[in-house]
Amino acid sequence: MTDKNQLKQFINDFITLNKEEEIYKEKMKNLKTKKDKIHDTIINYMSNNDILDKEIIFENNKIKCGSSKTTESITKKLIFERLKQFLKDENLATQATNYIYNDRNSSQKLVLKILDLKK
Repeated sequence: MTDKNQLKQFINDFITLNKEEEIYKEKMKNLKTKKDKIHDTIINYMSNNDILDKEIIFENNKIKCGSSKTTESITKKLIFERLKQFLKDENLATQATNYIYNDRNSSQKLVLKILDLKK
């Protein structure tokens, strides 16, 4: 077990690292926003110039436009609505939805939270 001075140092380090992490998160958010804007500009240019199917060689990189498919996340409401449609029975759909949601595996872990003291 650590003594009180070590614990104080650990807490100080933890708080310092947390603040540094928040700074990097903000920087990453700004970089991503800027990158997304440039991405959209390139896509628009390629679309307007009918070159979406072409590869662009730039320095040691190859830029190619592709498409990706995203699917909406599965929510309790979505499961219920689909089961209600499929089973044509709202009560049975409710029971099945509750069974699915209540029978999921879950885990619990301990986490530290840093809260600012109100002055």
